[in-house]
Amino acid sequence: MSNTKKMSSIIFYIFIITFIFLAYVKKNEGLTAFFLKKATIASKNIVGIGYNKKEYKVDYPKKLDKTASELSGFEKDEEWNGDYVTDEENYWEGKTSYVVSSKNNKPTIISLQKYVDLSGYTSIKMLVYSDKEDIESIKKFQLRLGNKDNSSSYEYDIRTIKPGWNIIQISKDKFTFVSKFSSENKSFDNQIRTGNLLFWNKIEKISIELDSLPKSQVEVTVDRLWAEKSENYKTDFNSANDSMISAKTYGEKTYINIWDIGGKSSLFSEITSAKDFIYTAKIIPQKPGAFGISGRADLDTNFGYYLEVGGIGLSSWQLYKIGKTVDNSAITQLDNGLLSNLRVKTNEPIWLRISTSGNKIAGYLSTNGVNFTKLSEKRDDEIESGGIGTHTSNASFLLESIEFRQ
Repeated sequence: MSNTKKMSSIIFYIFIITFIFLAYVKKNEGLTAFFLKKATIASKNIVGIGYNKKEYKVDYPKKLDKTASELSGFEKDEEWNGDYVTDEENYWEGKTSYVVSSKNNKPTIISLQKYVDLSGYTSIKMLVYSDKEDIESIKKFQLRLGNKDNSSSYEYDIRTIKPGWNIIQISKDKFTFVSKFSSENKSFDNQIRTGNLLFWNKIEKISIELDSLPKSQVEVTVDRLWAEKSENYKTDFNSANDSMISAKTYGEKTYINIWDIGGKSSLFSEITSAKDFIYTAKIIPQKPGAFGISGRADLDTNFGYYLEVGGIGLSSWQLYKIGKTVDNSAITQLDNGLLSNLRVKTNEPIWLRISTSGNKIAGYLSTNGVNFTKLSEKRDDEIESGGIGTHTSNASFLLESIEFRQ
């Protein structure tokens, strides 16, 4: 082959390669795409927008204004009729729950004569516990709200139960109105329609019915039955599962009730990125278990600083951090100790406080909201800012108020 032919072949192949290269560059919008065979992804840089307000206060009894009405706590002193067993071990609220059982397709009904006005409420809620075997054996599980002789009632069949504790939430419009009277004439139908609006004012009897499938036995535990006017209070919180937050009337006041059902930690949606602050929460303990407050916290990672007390009947406390893994544990205990002259008591309020300034993290406790005892002050540089919130481990407590200043 002559030199001229060789040169022509070389030029031809260079032209083809150049054409392919330019087409690739144009398609991928730049030369860098040619050299980056694999996508390069930058690590996430999480930046929080600072909270600019000087303070944030919430008094929940004032804000909620009787948002909830307690229908039953399933306690020993309540006059329920029917076949049930009082359980002092497996309960969530108060001191007991009721265990209702059914065997071989024989229904069990328990009832409470109680006058309640539910006209201003939108939903009925109940705590229910069952295990997997029991769930599979349930033929019927019904809540009824009616008059004394059960001639008329609102009924709801509870169908969705998961193993463990459940919060059953029923909108009032999901109940079925049932009457044992004949409705052959229009005047009676009109009475029923008119009565539907008035009936919620005159609930006189609460009933729960459980029935099992043939050749099987089923057992269900019930605890706390209540009504709520609205769930708007939940917008105050960011949580992995808002089932851990409810409204509860205790005494003459309505509080935020926080328990370890569906989640352990929640943050206040108002404050997402604060650095230096003083955060105080008034808490009324109700069920044994550890609980506390958090600062500079993040819900997705659980990073943050936590002040925690051991719970009802205990005097222990700890200040700890959840951050980068150290020694195979994400939790770093900064300090811990005992309260020499105080044990946490049921329904007796305590005030917990976290104070942060630069790398200084301090925890405080008070029994009157005025005089605070410093439990600990430590230095830590890892977490610079975040939200504030609460956390619980198997406990249940009422949140009365919070105060945040920076």
